[in-house]
Amino acid sequence: MDLHVYLVEDSERHWVAAADEEDAMRVYREIINCDPEEDMDPPEVTRLDDAEDLRINDDGVSRTKPCGEWVKEGRGLVASTLY
Repeated sequence: MDLHVYLVEDSERHWVAAADEEDAMRVYREIINCDPEEDMDPPEVTRLDDAEDLRINDDGVSRTKPCGEWVKEGRGLVASTLY
């Protein structure tokens, strides 16, 4: 399964590694622990180019690498403004 980084935007921004847009929504539902169709307006989902750089700040440490590298860590949450 080829993974790509998807940006899922509700009132926050969530970057997830997923196989396709539908899978990105499944990962998103797991993250926010609710059904967005029932609880809010549907979020916008955008696939990012594998060559696009994504900078993540984690506990004060900033790391930048192409989206195609982030997905090597596996399916799931890459980063979020929620936390």
